[in-house]
Amino acid sequence: MIVTVVTPFPELLEPFATSGVIGKAVEKGLISIRCVNPRDHADGHYGQIDDYAFGGGGMVLMAEPLARAVGSAGPREELFVIHPGPQGVVFGQSLAETLAAKGHLVIVCGRYEGIDERFLEHFADLEISIGDYVLTGGELPAMVIIDAVARLIPGVVGQGEAVEEDSFFRSMLDTPHYTRPAVPGAAGSRSPGPWPGDLTLLRGPILGPTLTGVFMSYLSPRRGKSPGKRRKPSATLAVPLGVRGPSWSSRWRKTAGNSRGIRS
Repeated sequence: MIVTVVTPFPELLEPFATSGVIGKAVEKGLISIRCVNPRDHADGHYGQIDDYAFGGGGMVLMAEPLARAVGSAGPREELFVIHPGPQGVVFGQSLAETLAAKGHLVIVCGRYEGIDERFLEHFADLEISIGDYVLTGGELPAMVIIDAVARLIPGVVGQGEAVEEDSFFRSMLDTPHYTRPAVPGAAGSRSPGPWPGDLTLLRGPILGPTLTGVFMSYLSPRRGKSPGKRRKPSATLAVPLGVRGPSWSSRWRKTAGNSRGIRS
């Protein structure tokens, strides 16, 4: 997959694209993250990319430099152009799965008071909101989108099963997690002493598989515990417990180009 980010501040993306899981994915060639600076496609000696809005209210990013920047990313028919903005569709896991099936995403980051509406009308295939709050630019939402989408690309996360057990996959929350040792404060532990939450207090089929490392036999009881993990009732939808849904790769095929009004 290719992701092109149109931003006047490409230096904000550099640490993100070279660190952690995303950085390793870039090194492996599983995803390519490119930045295009609209100033490189602006008219005039100073590379002006913004101007005053009609009616006042601050500066707005101009349509022409953004249009040229998107044009430099590749043939229009191969691009899926996204604008992070407050009026967009709310970003979620199902939308991330849909975007993961695209070949080339272009994310156009807004700044100041926003982007000339004429650009959005002619170029934006989808506007996405990551929440009802105000940010100084679209770079952080762009990184959120890239991170959520990239981990769905085969090979980015070490085990495909790990992706399927993530929170919000198939509209379920992830389960509680525990580290070794089973009893905090036990011999050899640096913990100051026992404290509430010892795994020895657990009952039922979870304890044995957890401690012996029989991961697959742990999946079913682990799944049954997940809805009560966090106080987020909207995320625990009507998904039968203990029933494994379709694989995430098959969900890509079902949702690609057919989610929340996305235009292919």
